[in-house]
Amino acid sequence: SATIFNASTSSVSAVDTEIDDVFQFISDGLSDFAIKKYEAIRSRNDGRLTTKQEYRLDANIGHAHYAKHDFDLASQFYLRAVTFYLESKESRAIQILGYFLAGNRPKVLELATELHTDVPEFSQAWAFWVRGHSDKADLDQIILQIPENHRNDAEVAMALADKAIRASNYDAYVEHSRIAVLASPDWPEAQASLGAALVTRAKANAIVHPDIGLVPVESEALCEANDILTQAIQTFGERDCKKHLAGVYFNRSAAHKLLGVKSESLNDLQMAFKLDPHDPTIAA
Repeated sequence: SATIFNASTSSVSAVDTEIDDVFQFISDGLSDFAIKKYEAIRSRNDGRLTTKQEYRLDANIGHAHYAKHDFDLASQFYLRAVTFYLESKESRAIQILGYFLAGNRPKVLELATELHTDVPEFSQAWAFWVRGHSDKADLDQIILQIPENHRNDAEVAMALADKAIRASNYDAYVEHSRIAVLASPDWPEAQASLGAALVTRAKANAIVHPDIGLVPVESEALCEANDILTQAIQTFGERDCKKHLAGVYFNRSAAHKLLGVKSESLNDLQMAFKLDPHDPTIAA
């Protein structure tokens, strides 16, 4: 996950003000409406937009697609946006995000290295730098190269948590997810990550009983997972992120199941399937 932010400007023109105002619809979960509004702005001002305004429109349309989990389209709009403007650390981050969503990790690593070298205080550059490494890269060595003042940043921690789970390092998955929540307590993606990490580790450490199946040895952690996943559901609220919510309900279902609360587990599993019936993990 990456934080999406309005492609801002210091200009106070009517067009720029309208672009700012429309961004709120993305935050409110109305991404399709925001896209239509942005396209209308482009159509009404055809031939009269500045290059910075063209960048802002494409970047924010990219944000709208990102919020919908339409990552291919988001990548296309991000990379088109930076053909108009690439003179700020934020626009360079947009470019890196475009390549990341396109699956081009070598380019992500190259550009993120350049960005954190040029702007060492920009934590998002370090987060992308982490994500640019291959899954085989050593997590401890990656951490050692990150300046200490950036290791507790929410996005950097989330990137490290993602690296940890890919390496099946469940303790590190929990550790860095927790750091992300501590750094940004109201960020639902961080809450969801911590909940998933606690459930994943509890399942891995559970004892297999021949008659009753998995018996958890981390009941307190599962109760914490249930609480934090409930917070994530509440924080996501009505935002347009059904696929995220499906995963959160699925993980809370797993927590309930391990705790022996079968009715609650079934309810959450049914909700997860309702939100995303095409997810093979949920449908299994």
